[in-house]
Order: sequence, then C-alpha cells, then structure tokens
Amino acid sequence: MPIKPSVHVAPRLPGRRAALGGVLASLVGAALPMPAVARTMPADFAAWNAFKDRFVSGGRIVDTGNAGVSHSEGQGIGLLGAALTGDSACFERIYGWTRDTLARPFDRLHAWRYQPNAATPVGDLNNATDGDLLIALALFTAASRWDDAAYRRAAMDVSRDIAQGLVRETRVGSFLLPGMSGFTDGDTLTINPSYYIFPALKRIALETRDPIWGRVQEDGLALLHTAGFGRWKLPTDWLTLNAAGQISPARKWPARFSFDAVRVPLYCCWGGLAHDPVVDAVQAFWSSQGQSSVPAWTDVGTGEMAPYRQTAGMAAIRAYVTASRRPNDRAAAIPAMSAATDYYSAALILLVQLAIGTGSAQIA
Repeated sequence: MPIKPSVHVAPRLPGRRAALGGVLASLVGAALPMPAVARTMPADFAAWNAFKDRFVSGGRIVDTGNAGVSHSEGQGIGLLGAALTGDSACFERIYGWTRDTLARPFDRLHAWRYQPNAATPVGDLNNATDGDLLIALALFTAASRWDDAAYRRAAMDVSRDIAQGLVRETRVGSFLLPGMSGFTDGDTLTINPSYYIFPALKRIALETRDPIWGRVQEDGLALLHTAGFGRWKLPTDWLTLNAAGQISPARKWPARFSFDAVRVPLYCCWGGLAHDPVVDAVQAFWSSQGQSSVPAWTDVGTGEMAPYRQTAGMAAIRAYVTASRRPNDRAAAIPAMSAATDYYSAALILLVQLAIGTGSAQIA
C-alpha cells in the first residue's frame, strides 16, 4: 500500500481552540481511575526498586542496550521514578549528576547524550525536548513532595527555556521541536509525536500559568489527529510539517509506527486522553494482531510488519492502554522488570508502572 498522501493541519480557529480548550481544561487536576492491572504490591515502588538496581550507577542512568551511554531522557525517567516513590536520596544523586554533567552553559536545558568512553563524553550540546520535559516534570513533582523551593525554581527555569527555544509558532499552530538544532529547514519542521508527554505538559501548564502550554497541548493533539497513515491510521516515529500545513512521515526515517511512536498512546492515557482517536487507532491495530503476536513495528506505507514481536516494554504499554480504556475488564498482566532485556524496554515498563501507581493525581 502506498504511503497516504500528506494531509493538512487546519489553521488554528477560535472555535476549535475553545472546544479543545474546554476538553483540556476539564482534564487539569482530574484524577484518573486506576486501571485494573494485576500486581501484588504498589507497582511503582516495586518497578522503581528493580529499575534502580539494574540501571542506576551513582547518579547516572546507564543505557545497557546502547554501549552504556546515558541520555537526558533516561535521567528524566530516573528522576521521575525517584520523585514519585519518595526516594529522596536517589533523586538528589541523579539530579546532581544530571545538573553537573549535562547542563548546557547557555540555558537551563540539558545535553541529550553522555558517552562514557568518548574523549569528550558530552560532545554534542544539542538537547532532547522529551528529556527536558521529563526533567521539568520530575522537578515539579519533587518540589511538591519535599516542599523544596530550589527544585521548583529549577523546574520553572527548564520550562521557560523549553517555551522560549523549542516551541515554534506557525500559521497552523504552536509545535514542539525535538531539539534546538537540526529539526527545521526553512519553514518545514521535523516533529516527533512521542515527545508530546501530556502529563508533563499538563503539570507545566499548571505551574507556570503560561498560556503557551495550553496552545502546545491543543495544537499537538490536533497534529496527532491528522498524523495517522496507512491502513490503520497510525502515527509514525517522525513527522514533517511544511509551511502549508501538510504533514507526512519524515523521509529521513522509516515510515513506521515503532519504538518511538509506541509512547504516544502511553502519554495520551497517562494525560487523561485514553479515548482519544489516536489511541483508538493504535488499539485497533494491536487488537487486529492477536495478543501473542503483535509485531514490534509496522510500516505505514508498505504494510510490512516486523519479523519479531513487541518487546516487554511495548507489551507493558499495550496492557496499560487496554486497561485504561476498559477499567472494568479482567486485569491485564504487565510484564515484570525482569522481562526487559535492556534499558529502553525497562524504562517503558517503569513509566507504565508509574502511570498505574499515580494516575494523574500526583502529576497534576
């Protein structure tokens, strides 16, 4: 099947903003019901302890599947796990390493990667927006849990610099760039839909009271609604948005619903959007494949499926999404942390367990 022709994001209209704004406003501060997911103890604590034992070295989160590097994303996930479980000692270790090692000299954002065996371990000062959003969310969470004004100031600083440097205003809306450098070509933007971490965007909007964050949520959701491709109308890992408002799979990457885009339904459900159309599409695709044979990716242009099944982390997202949408169904099993063969799969399991353990009550 050929790739679906590029589609248009409609220009921002007052009526659309009012309607979607009302939906988003209704979610702010609302606690989500706990999905019916099987577990024997508070899932967030058990998952965090297992993750910490395997991947936290001092204050560094080690990506065991990628030559032992560390990422700002991983640091943010570690900080969030420590904050939500009340692990203040580990939070301070992770934050100290993140601040001392990844802080950029010209703003309050963070370099995206640390390579321990390189001559210059932080050789690229570009940031990763998902990492900075997770760090901001974790700092706001820590500030509330431990009544720490310094954490809150740091969270406000990170949030401000994301808003000032990474939100691009266009004729069709306000969109998040994945990083400061390398994602614009004239008026054409490259966007990663999985960087729309709705629980983080909600919390930042509440804390900062900056209206830009409402626009980012609304326009990001509108983008997701138009970014469905192929038979199943799935988002791809990377998108291109041109000056005319046309959106299409980005040509530099395979046109796949894969390891990045699988986080889209996770963040939608965690952010109170479990029944959004983009989650409907993903759930329909998963359901069509059978519980034991869901492929790790599918190409939206050719229809090709991965020759291997979802990882344990992806399966955890699928179980969480299913439970979030049908909370009265029989409990679904979340893969244990021991089922993850590398850091990324374990990180997805941790995020799922944190989402289950908190709903949106401790996020918003």
